Amino acid sequence: MNDAIPQKTKVATNCGIKIFNAVVQGAVMFGNKPSKITHRVLTTTYEANCTENFVKGVHPEEKNFLANGKEMCEDIFSCFVKENDVVRLGQKVKKTFYPVRKDQTK
Repeated sequence: MNDAIPQKTKVATNCGIKIFNAVVQGAVMFGNKPSKITHRVLTTTYEANCTENFVKGVHPEEKNFLANGKEMCEDIFSCFVKENDVVRLGQKVKKTFYPVRKDQTK
């Protein structure tokens, strides 16, 4: 199969193996001596879909709804951490969310 694949592709294939080895070596290093890894750079943004008070002119009208007599805006994303943020080992990110309605279960 390698003979049928152009040389540039072979290099990319070898690159994948090197990346895999780097991940495994990092896991072994962390297992043997956890203090070697002090932080990590996030590759993903983590956020939650939530609701907040509606602000006319800021939020789209189609997202406006009434809850307990208050104008609210749905589909607002509350960010916990963003891609490329640096998070220390053991660091906790906390946010508090409250139900919009008393009978709300999800």
